[in-house]
Amino acid sequence: SNPLFVSIIITNYNYGNFLKHSIESALAQDYAHKEVLVVDDGSTDQSRDIIKSYGSQIIAVFKSNGGQGSAFN
Repeated sequence: SNPLFVSIIITNYNYGNFLKHSIESALAQDYAHKEVLVVDDGSTDQSRDIIKSYGSQIIAVFKSNGGQGSAFN
């Protein structure tokens, strides 16, 4: 078995139309040990509801808008 642990980070700001596809793609990766972090950078569209719908399947981070660099940090 491979002990590799993979963190997949998705940053988002008002990309609700693409967000579900991005999260589903990340969850479908076949690494045995992975985490999917979704950082929402103060979206004003439906993004936050989409993120919340995944519950404990992902690690959700909600922050006020600060730009993509801020979201990555």
